[in-house]
Amino acid sequence: MEIKPRFWFWKELLKVVGKYDIIYVSGPQRSGTRYATYILGHTKGFEVVTFSTPHRSRRWHKDKINEWFFEQRHKMILHCPAESHLLHKLDGKEKLVIWMDRNEKDVSESENRIKWHPRCFEKEEKPKYLDMFPEHKEKIESFDRNYSMKTWIWNNIQKDLMTVDYIELPYETLEQTDGYLRKEQRKDFSKAQIRLTKEGIDNRVL
Repeated sequence: MEIKPRFWFWKELLKVVGKYDIIYVSGPQRSGTRYATYILGHTKGFEVVTFSTPHRSRRWHKDKINEWFFEQRHKMILHCPAESHLLHKLDGKEKLVIWMDRNEKDVSESENRIKWHPRCFEKEEKPKYLDMFPEHKEKIESFDRNYSMKTWIWNNIQKDLMTVDYIELPYETLEQTDGYLRKEQRKDFSKAQIRLTKEGIDNRVL
């Protein structure tokens, strides 16, 4: 069930997420998923789990991802844009999906900047969607960008199949957080834009 369309004020969001035990932050890569995960997790005291290097090999995804993705743990927030094709398989009242919604142009520019597209899209994301939704093969094959493929599947297929609560979170909501940096402040950032320390989050923007 969708929890209030076109959210959100940041403080309002914090009140809502605290009601759930497990939160999955997903959506297209480069849409703000990593920052949203870390800032929510550390603000609310959730255990943060992120599926990133060195655990992004195909073998790891094939052998381990279902075990981690569906594991029942208390007060855990997962950064999982690479698992967006699985969201409709989740169940349980204690779970919440946050789908990040960012301007498509900004997402594409971010992909290009770190040379994510087209290699990761063609070799990693599109094959997973073809496997999960073979009845939509022709449509999926027609997409040449990750954002457009994932957004189309989410809006036209997955949302109708969701059995857990979900929120569509505009990227602009993150601008209300203390750690947000404007685009012009991020122009020289590398891929590793978030670094956790004992004091908290130093570089807080994806």
